[in-house]
Amino acid sequence: MTTCQAGTAIALAHRVSRVVVEVPAGVTSPRVVEMALTDGGSGTRIALAVRMPKSLATIATGIATIIGKLVASIRTKVFALINE
Repeated sequence: MTTCQAGTAIALAHRVSRVVVEVPAGVTSPRVVEMALTDGGSGTRIALAVRMPKSLATIATGIATIIGKLVASIRTKVFALINE
């Protein structure tokens, strides 16, 4: 019998295959995944890349939003000064 830690996913493959493990939102992704052999021999540890908390597109969108608000604010103040 296999014991596993909380949050551990176990996948069983009878032939060569690709296994995809999805981590629910708000749960920390695993840093390492282990593959075990069917005969009980030691498997392979695979270190996973650490993901950035935000995508580059999200960061770019945020920067563009801030710049847009800044330009709109400056434009409003300039028009207010011109119309005085």
